[in-house]
Amino acid sequence: VKRRQDATRALDKKRRAEAQREAEQEAALAAAREKHEAETNERMALLHQSHAERLTYAEQQAADQLEAAGRALAQAQEEHARLLREAQEGHARDAQEQAERHRKHTAAAAEATYQQ
Repeated sequence: VKRRQDATRALDKKRRAEAQREAEQEAALAAAREKHEAETNERMALLHQSHAERLTYAEQQAADQLEAAGRALAQAQEEHARLLREAQEGHARDAQEQAERHRKHTAAAAEATYQQ
C-alpha cells in the first residue's frame, strides 16, 4: 500500500512538473509572439513613416518643378511679347520709310512732269 501511495505521489509530482513546464513553455511562447508582434508593428510604423516622408518629398519636388515651369512660361511669354513689339516697331518703321520713299518718288515725278 505504501509503495503504491509513493508511486502515485511520484506520478502526481511528475505530472505537476510536466504541467508546470508546459505552462512555462506556453507563457514563453506567448511572450515571444507578443514581442514579435510588437517588433512587426514597429517595423510597419517605420515603413509607413518612411513612405509618408518619401511622398512628402515627391510632392515637394513636384511643387518645385511646377513652380519652375510657371517661371519658365512667364519668361517665354515676356520674350514673345518683346519680340512681337520689336517686329511691330520694325514693320511700322519699314512702312514709314517706304511711304517716305514713295512720297519723294511721287514728288520727283510730279516735278519732272511740271518741268516738261
